Amino acid sequence: MKGRKTCPRTTYIGKALTEKRQQLGLSQQKLCSMTGLSLRGYQRLETGETEFRDTRMRFGLAICTILGLDPFMMVFGHEFSYGAVLDIEDESSGLSQSCNM
Repeated sequence: MKGRKTCPRTTYIGKALTEKRQQLGLSQQKLCSMTGLSLRGYQRLETGETEFRDTRMRFGLAICTILGLDPFMMVFGHEFSYGAVLDIEDESSGLSQSCNM
C-alpha cells in the first residue's frame, strides 16, 4: 500500500471486514471463492486501498451476507444514520417520504 492514503472510513470498514472474517474462521481465499471476488480485490478492501462502495454490488452484497454485516454500514461507515438517508413519516393523510441521498 506504499504511497496510497486511506481515510478513516475505509480503515474502519477494512478492520470490520477483517475482524468478522476471522471471527467466522474464514481465510481471505475461502471468502473469495465463496463470493467470486479476486483475492487481490478483497485484500484491497481489508487494507482500505479500495472503498467498499466502489465494489460491484454483487460482490459487496455477497461479502455482507456471508460475514453478517450491514451493507449500509459498509458503504457509509460507522457514522451512517438510517434517518439521514430515508425519513419516512406516517401521517393521517397517507405516507410521506423524503430521501436525502
